[in-house]
Amino acid sequence: MTITLWTLWISIIILYTAMATWKLFEKAGRKQWEGFVPVYNIFIWLKVIKRPWWWAIILLIPGFSQILMFCAMNVSMGRIFGKYTAKDTLMQIFVPFIYFPMIALGKEELVYEGETDWKVEAQVIKRQLSDQIALLLSSFGIITVFVIIQKLTGTRDKPGQKSIVKEWGDSIVFALIAASLIRGYVLEAFTIPTPSMEKELLVGDFLFVNKISYGTRVPFTPLSYPLVHNTIPWTYANSYSEAIKLPYNRLLGFGKVQRNDIVVFNHPVGDTAVFGRLPGSVGAGGEIQGHNYYEFVRNNAYTIAKKQGANDKQFIRYINRFESEARERILNQNLLWTSDNGRDVEMKTKGYTHRPIDKKENYVKRCVAVPGDTLQLIDGQLYIDGKENNVGIHVNHFYEVHFNQVPRMETFLKWKDKYNFNLQQYNDLIFQKNRNTGEIEANAGYMNMSPEVKEELTKELNSGVYGTLRIDTIFIRNEAKQGSFRSRIASYVDFYPNSPNKEFNWNADNYGPLWMPSEGATIPLNEDNWIKYSRCITTYEGNIAEKKADGFYINGVKAETYTFKQNYYYMIGDNRHNSADSRMWGFVPEDHVVGKALIIWMSKDLERGWFSGGVRWERIFKTL
Repeated sequence: MTITLWTLWISIIILYTAMATWKLFEKAGRKQWEGFVPVYNIFIWLKVIKRPWWWAIILLIPGFSQILMFCAMNVSMGRIFGKYTAKDTLMQIFVPFIYFPMIALGKEELVYEGETDWKVEAQVIKRQLSDQIALLLSSFGIITVFVIIQKLTGTRDKPGQKSIVKEWGDSIVFALIAASLIRGYVLEAFTIPTPSMEKELLVGDFLFVNKISYGTRVPFTPLSYPLVHNTIPWTYANSYSEAIKLPYNRLLGFGKVQRNDIVVFNHPVGDTAVFGRLPGSVGAGGEIQGHNYYEFVRNNAYTIAKKQGANDKQFIRYINRFESEARERILNQNLLWTSDNGRDVEMKTKGYTHRPIDKKENYVKRCVAVPGDTLQLIDGQLYIDGKENNVGIHVNHFYEVHFNQVPRMETFLKWKDKYNFNLQQYNDLIFQKNRNTGEIEANAGYMNMSPEVKEELTKELNSGVYGTLRIDTIFIRNEAKQGSFRSRIASYVDFYPNSPNKEFNWNADNYGPLWMPSEGATIPLNEDNWIKYSRCITTYEGNIAEKKADGFYINGVKAETYTFKQNYYYMIGDNRHNSADSRMWGFVPEDHVVGKALIIWMSKDLERGWFSGGVRWERIFKTL
């Protein structure tokens, strides 16, 4: 946390305390001047409301826990002066900066009542409404329902003891504070919804991410619902407010992102999220809010061009016009062309929203290049600075396999048990099947697996483990470089830097070379670098950059060079032929890094039930 951020929040709290509480301190038997002494006045505030000193520490940690603690202290302050009405309680929570100066400096005589005596029925009754409102807001109504059920079943408050509402309220507030602090600053739980990191991480793995590995990132948007990411469950409504936005700050960590680390980060191109569900889809992969909006624009631009009768050359010539039409349809008409079983389908979306950095979708991939590296893929082989580089022991590729006979489905099920193959939505074994029986009908198809599994499986087959079934031929189906307009369009749609220029005719297996920007490094501004790094310069580093006839302009000033303000990383999934990663959307800025994958605490095969072999016991507590 920088001095600027720390000073800003401390100043707000000190100013608020000085303006709002000095008169209240006097009524509580303290000295007026104690309200004006920086930091000291916060501890006096806690003494006045009879709360422990360490609450001040939580008050100074940005995030939901900070907001909740601030609200709890304000409500407590109001109660010791007998302010229990619904209006009082709501103002204490939502507009304390107005409320407390108003009552402190108003004409009404304030009386310090102190803490509630639970043996005095009148005091207990007086605070009931205030407690119920506080409980309702702190638990978002969920615990209120349980309390009502308790009361309907005959459970009653015991004389002389805290009420059920008070007990629940205290428990919920501190449970939320503790959970928010841990989730925001130490460990956060994630679920793996797609197979992009198989077989290192499987669909259905539940893992903890260590946020202190690279230094905990201070939340950009501290005003948000607790324990959810960016949308309120079962809705498309934002779970956060941008009324308060903090600058990028990161606490000290144990190191920096290294090659081969499995990293959780915010989706760099997730700043615009389109809501909706793809036709005919199931599972997490069908929700499009985590997808690449900019890819939707490019894909829809090409679809619009085709439907208007334009050929590939015409599309590239008038590409800006088609992109503009695509944006108009997606953002203003909520219309999106998508593909369903190979045919174009027009779907109506649920609208869109813009996301701040920490509320973009969370992705998990493997870091394959760090700042200063030059990355290249040649026929699927990764090279860093011109040297062959192998990262990850479970890197998968789709192999084209020809068997000597048609394999049986029961054999595939055995392979699933042994090698964790997916056979349903994210199918790793793609062979023609009979629609009625589900049995395999072809002896050739595609198998998604690592070289390690390929070698072991081939050895088993040749030794007769699966009867007379043998492999005749097997080879990786790498995407070869091509020079046609069609391959250039495919590269423009699917692969960063998404340029139709023939110099960037890249694909999943033949890509680059591409240099990783590093903080303080300077590049010349030319056509090639503009295509590669303009998004870093504008979107990620907040500049207004333009390309004009006489050169390049940064924030209105003509520039020959540009110096980067932060580091950038390159993240690729181990499942090389079934992963949406940096090859599709480019660099991951340092301010998007969340943390390092730590441990798998539960693993569930989504293709099986909990009590029918669904729990992958061998993966539980596996470190990463």
